[in-house]
Amino acid sequence: GGGGGGGAPSTSTSSAPSPQPPSHLSSSLGSSPGGMHGGPAASLASAAASVQIAVPDTLIGAILGRDGQTLKELQLSTGTRIKISQRGVFVPGTNHRVVTITGPSAESVATAQFMIGQRLAVRPRTEMR
Repeated sequence: GGGGGGGAPSTSTSSAPSPQPPSHLSSSLGSSPGGMHGGPAASLASAAASVQIAVPDTLIGAILGRDGQTLKELQLSTGTRIKISQRGVFVPGTNHRVVTITGPSAESVATAQFMIGQRLAVRPRTEMR
């Protein structure tokens, strides 16, 4: 998706250009996402954003799902890569595994983190059969 902006201006006050900085200033900042012409490296860097969260070992199953299905779906739906530390590799002093989420944007990583949080909050009782 993306780029769904630019509707019809509802007010006639748009004729006052005072709050905008001069165009040569704003373009040199390079802060606009569209103006990042970093060559081929920019498109290759899929790990533009990354976050690590600690998840209790007992809850890792809620993220993985049966045969890793849940993890696959999370990665597909958010466009991120989610890596869980090896069995027995914990945050020092805890029994929390390290889950690393990397994605093309901070937004995608935040979405994945949110969805993981949802899964951890709602513990599926289906495994208790």
